[in-house]
Amino acid sequence: MKKRMYLVFLTFSIFMLAVGCNKQEKTAGQNIDFPQKDIQIVVPYATGGNSDVTARIFAKIIQEENLLPGANISVVNMVGGNTRTGLNEVLKAKPDGHTLLLHHTAFNTMEAVGQLPMSYRDYEAIGQVSEMAYVYTGKKNGMGSFAEYQQVAKENPGSVTLGIPGVGGTGHMVLEYLLNETNTSQYYKTVPFQGGGGELATAILGGQVDIAAQGASAALKYSKSGDVIPLVVSTQEPLPEFPNTPTFKDFGVEGEGILRTGFFAPPDTPDEIVEIWEDVIKRAFETEEYKEFTESRILTHKFIPGDEWEEILDQDQEMFNKIGEIVEEQMKK
Repeated sequence: MKKRMYLVFLTFSIFMLAVGCNKQEKTAGQNIDFPQKDIQIVVPYATGGNSDVTARIFAKIIQEENLLPGANISVVNMVGGNTRTGLNEVLKAKPDGHTLLLHHTAFNTMEAVGQLPMSYRDYEAIGQVSEMAYVYTGKKNGMGSFAEYQQVAKENPGSVTLGIPGVGGTGHMVLEYLLNETNTSQYYKTVPFQGGGGELATAILGGQVDIAAQGASAALKYSKSGDVIPLVVSTQEPLPEFPNTPTFKDFGVEGEGILRTGFFAPPDTPDEIVEIWEDVIKRAFETEEYKEFTESRILTHKFIPGDEWEEILDQDQEMFNKIGEIVEEQMKK
């Protein structure tokens, strides 16, 4: 009898423990009545770009997987004012969790060159969802290594042209960081392409510039076809897709030039709401669908919680501030 009662008690205890664990696995802040209305994710860029499609796949996964029961999420592209339109919308939005911002390292670079009146510090960081490295590629019939270009540029200043997707953009700032740290910035001629990556790709493929600052996905596409030569990746360790391409570390450069993308909430959003979103976004991040998305775009599948991400953004800001004045001078030309 005692043995039977013991087994009953043990079974009941295990059941209650399982129930308790299950409750802990539910969305953080589960006692809060949220959401109470439609949710919008603001993207300060046009449709079709990496920011836009990232926001849309998160909206899709969250709704299809019912990660936030009752949520009706839309992605709103607010283009204008060099991202200011979208940033202001979220900055002034009611801090109730129904308006989010998807943005990236442009927060850092634009602050470094004085292009923004606001900062990532003005928002509540929810979490990073991806990283993208830059690959600096050389034209097909050019030199085989960045070291060779460095030597030619030193011997004949201005003879080597660098194509960038807009002055002051992340790709440009990361490139300038590399040149500044290797003390070679003064030897190159920078050629901006305001149309973005498409115009720059056309230029490097056509041999109009010697070196181009490209995202890893574009660089892989064109290097696989043999149309460009990968010269440097903006990381400390080699990328799996570019195992033999030199890194910043190989040139004695500390730090990394990474485009970090993630979600922000308006300032003064309650901690409980931020925790809900961090939990929901992390679970969407962990789905196979999102993993496949990052793999298809050569993005590093890496989630970083808001508090930790802010610290990393602070470190990035210090790095970009080092070259802010150099780029500001280029912007005046």
